[in-house]
Amino acid sequence: FAIQEADDGKAAVEIWKTWHPHLIWMDIRMPVMDGCEAARKIREQETLRTPIIALSASIFEDDRSMVKAAGCDDFLPKPVNGRQLFETMAKYLGVRYVYETSETAGAEKFMEKLNPDSFSVLSADVCMKLKKAADELDSEIIRRIIGEIRLSDSRLAEGLSALADRYEYEKIADIVSQQTESDI
Repeated sequence: FAIQEADDGKAAVEIWKTWHPHLIWMDIRMPVMDGCEAARKIREQETLRTPIIALSASIFEDDRSMVKAAGCDDFLPKPVNGRQLFETMAKYLGVRYVYETSETAGAEKFMEKLNPDSFSVLSADVCMKLKKAADELDSEIIRRIIGEIRLSDSRLAEGLSALADRYEYEKIADIVSQQTESDI
């Protein structure tokens, strides 16, 4: 998401005039011009309706009514819950999110299935280079070695890639160490 920030309500209106965002998060309590007044000014001038979501530490029903009367489409109480924030953006923007859980689950399944035979296709030299690169946090060399591994074992390469994608180099080094130690 591209974002812009305003320190007060007047600045928010000025930014809106030139930028026309797809969604506005409007703090109700701001200096110079409060969020309700800024929302009213935007509503008076707009030709295409921009969703405005009010943010406030107040949870009184009167404040919610005031926010609706000012033209805000919705209200989130502070402190803002991250889940609510993303759900609200999805509701008003129609966005969908891709969560890391499927990748995490794939890496965990890979790690559960690892056994000493998983690395049997690799030479001791490749294992040592992979461990050294992981210890040194050298993503370029790790990727190159994983590419080489992919030629002989795509499942092993995919599992290592899942870990590398999450910068879990320490886990890669530990796995390689455990697997190569079991060969000794």
